Amino acid sequence: MAESRKEDEAGKTAQNQDQEDDDWEIIPPNPTTIAEPKKETEKYLEPIDVEIHCAVPLRQSRKPCRRSLLCKSHSFGAKRAVAGRSAPFDQLWKQMREQQSAPAASQQQET
Repeated sequence: MAESRKEDEAGKTAQNQDQEDDDWEIIPPNPTTIAEPKKETEKYLEPIDVEIHCAVPLRQSRKPCRRSLLCKSHSFGAKRAVAGRSAPFDQLWKQMREQQSAPAASQQQET
């Protein structure tokens, strides 16, 4: 008797699990919420502006760095060595730094 009771309980639990699995409904993702990933090549198709980009050649690919002039990955010496800037790097860096700190200062004054 005890063995048949265990089998019944085991059978019921297996049936219950099958029923629970059948209750789940697969909902397809909403196409409006899924953003298409940008292709890696798209960002390299735009030209580099040495006035606003770091432009230091990367070690592996030899492509210019696309971060801002305030890039912390490259030294000031490497950034100063980039050819084609209209003004000295230090002057461009100072202008960019002032532009970034100006909005933060105006937000602090408003509050």
